[in-house]
Amino acid sequence: VLVVDDTPENLQLLSRMLTDNGYEARPVPSGRLALQAVERDPPDLILLDISMPEMSGLEVCQRLKGTAATRDIPIVFISALNETLDKVKAFSLGGVDYVTKPFQIDEVMARVATHVSLAQARRELERSYAELRELEKLRDGLVHMVVHDLRSPLLALMCNIEFMMEDLDGRIEPQHMQNLGAALAATEQLNRMANDM
Repeated sequence: VLVVDDTPENLQLLSRMLTDNGYEARPVPSGRLALQAVERDPPDLILLDISMPEMSGLEVCQRLKGTAATRDIPIVFISALNETLDKVKAFSLGGVDYVTKPFQIDEVMARVATHVSLAQARRELERSYAELRELEKLRDGLVHMVVHDLRSPLLALMCNIEFMMEDLDGRIEPQHMQNLGAALAATEQLNRMANDM
């Protein structure tokens, strides 16, 4: 969890609280350093203060959400700003949650646990989806190969049955001619099925 706050006390408190609860906390004191830290090693979650000098948390969020590599990292804002407009702005820029200072440790930990779990579930879903796409490619390749391999013998069989029927017309029993006609119809049906595949 990347913790971004320009107040050293808040940074220490949040980092210690996360570490005590089994999370790896990476504290940074500014928005600029936060962007560098995310680029170096993307976190599962960012706890981000809004009011910081040089670069506000809102600007950090906007930059992260504007980049494909970082747009899916969940950002929880932690701020002393508690006006509805501040919260709406934070959510409109892509924040997933908002905690007002002074914060309660239990509340922050509950939100961290929720958003880390959601991020992990999303990554797992993306992995499963990628595997499914890979399996679909394999299936399509297999179907193409099977259809390709079926076509040549089917066409040969159809041609041979047609030649036999022409060659034997009137020289064999009608029942045998019907059997050849049924064999030809079945072969043509298999060929149509292969074409449909």
